[in-house]
Amino acid sequence: MKQSSEQAFFGLLHLRRGDAIDDCDTSVDRMQEYFACSLNRTETLGRNITMLLTTDEENTGYRKNIIDLLDDYPHVSILDADHLVKSVVKESLRNGIIDEGLDNNYTTISLRLKVF
Repeated sequence: MKQSSEQAFFGLLHLRRGDAIDDCDTSVDRMQEYFACSLNRTETLGRNITMLLTTDEENTGYRKNIIDLLDDYPHVSILDADHLVKSVVKESLRNGIIDEGLDNNYTTISLRLKVF
């Protein structure tokens, strides 16, 4: 983010699916409505938007569907932040930087909170 243009916006999109699935509709259809409401006409700002996706959803199909929804907005990019953090943890394990016991959900969440 430090190397980004001043014309860039960053946002965090956290989708609760596990414990809140009955309380909050985060279905693909509902998220498409949300993006339409939130992102339509934002291209007029003349800025790029990068969204960082975090979610407790393990279904890779759901994650891909959410990411694909943003193809309708050329000025918006989305990165699966959970995937990025997990990759860093795995690489750190391989390189002996962290102990094997830190390869868990708590480490992923902790890193995500510190980085994002």
